[in-house]
Amino acid sequence: MFQILIADDEPNIREGVRQFITRRCPEWQVVGAARDGKEALAMAERFLPDCIMTDITMPHVNGLEFLEKIKEELPDAKLLILSGYDDFEYAVQGMRLGVSDYLLKPLDTELLIQRLDAFAAELTQRQQQWQDRVQQMQQRLHQEQKIRELMWRASAGELASEEMKELQQFCIGSDRYLVALFQGGPEIRQELPALLNQRFEKKLDAYVLNHSVEGMSFIVFSIHQEVTNAAAALLLTRELTAVVVAIRRKWNQTVHFFLGGIKDNIYKLEKSGHEAKEAAEYSFYEMAPPVRTISDVLLTRVTACLEIDPHLTEQVALTVAGGDAEAIAGAVDGVLSWFYPHGVVDAAYIKMAVLDMCLSVLKKRRGQNPITYVEYKACHQEIMEAGTLEELQECFKNLLLLCRAAEEKKNPGQELVSRIDEIMGEHLSDLQFSLDDVAAELYISPNYLRQLFKQASGQTFTEHLTEMRMKEAQRLLDDESLKIYEVAERTGYADSRYFSVCYKKYWHITPTDYRRTLQESG
Repeated sequence: MFQILIADDEPNIREGVRQFITRRCPEWQVVGAARDGKEALAMAERFLPDCIMTDITMPHVNGLEFLEKIKEELPDAKLLILSGYDDFEYAVQGMRLGVSDYLLKPLDTELLIQRLDAFAAELTQRQQQWQDRVQQMQQRLHQEQKIRELMWRASAGELASEEMKELQQFCIGSDRYLVALFQGGPEIRQELPALLNQRFEKKLDAYVLNHSVEGMSFIVFSIHQEVTNAAAALLLTRELTAVVVAIRRKWNQTVHFFLGGIKDNIYKLEKSGHEAKEAAEYSFYEMAPPVRTISDVLLTRVTACLEIDPHLTEQVALTVAGGDAEAIAGAVDGVLSWFYPHGVVDAAYIKMAVLDMCLSVLKKRRGQNPITYVEYKACHQEIMEAGTLEELQECFKNLLLLCRAAEEKKNPGQELVSRIDEIMGEHLSDLQFSLDDVAAELYISPNYLRQLFKQASGQTFTEHLTEMRMKEAQRLLDDESLKIYEVAERTGYADSRYFSVCYKKYWHITPTDYRRTLQESG
């Protein structure tokens, strides 16, 4: 059974078409009925349908925009436009996007059945052809064992001249080569040769070698003489992306291909292999596209590096100064979530930026029991070897926790108290100001802040805030141009009478009497 997705903003049409296909087209299963282009895009990415039937004029994202966005992810899907507009320009745009047919409203249901039957027949034939090719490829793979072994040794620079001539005889019709690495599970690698060769047919030959590099399969592509370098590069990107989609459909796994450069003879396979490894090393799988080439990596090297928001570094330093493990984990999330929205996907740059931030934090801790060189060196190595963002996140967090533990060895919380005093001073007139506000600004849980503050200062937060307000009130009372109610408001008291009670309790004298003593002494 094949899957179809329907997108139309008119409920009657959307539901009517869904019910009609369900009743009259047994070979098709309606996996979704979207109300607009945005919802259709999400459904298409989720279900990966074999056919998409969409209206043109829809809110948020129109039908043509939707098809243009989804075409790259579903290059083999059949596209069908259903529209109330008999507009030649729409038809031209649809042809450009690879639309299979253009049907007008009101819908001719018999014509729809014909189209879906034709699509089903074509898809069935394609599946049969694929199965036939798989069988042929399996037979061929048995004969290619020696070729793969020679390819591997050539890419490692270990092939003797006589063996190189033997390998060239196997590759008659090819004069250029490229090495790729495949990141995916072992169950997928077994069927990878058939998947690749059925996609490229007679333009390229793919050899999945019986070796791996850091858990990734090693692949050599030989390019036929009639295919130009530009055509080969485009073909590789497009077809490997389609392979990624097919793997996701069957195994529900996200995989990646990392490509080296195209080389003009088999003696340069080793160089292409180094480039493929470099393309992988400079990528985090979570942020990498399905196919990443060495050209992508080289492009990032000539792009100016963005400076990380200094405010982020300051937040991390403050969190290390007074935050618990939960707050530090939150600070790490904040830093790593900064890169992707700013277009930074280069793994090497992200790792170096994280290390620079860690060094900045350590400099701020100078003289306060910083971590040892051995500890920093071990964390540095773990960060540089991190293969995923998740691994980098864990290494980054561990280094900051080391910094935090080192600081707690001596005079814990004193720097935090100074920082809290600064925040309090800025909010003395705020009637609603509380410990929760300080905790939010410092990215620390309120309970942990309350405990640490008491331990470091010997006072509760409320006692300390009252002390600061009373000292500020006495300073303001020295200015006789200010009314007592103005002094009360500037120190966070809405009621001047309550302010006088608090002032007397702290200073053992009322504000009025304090003013009188000033006048008498003056």
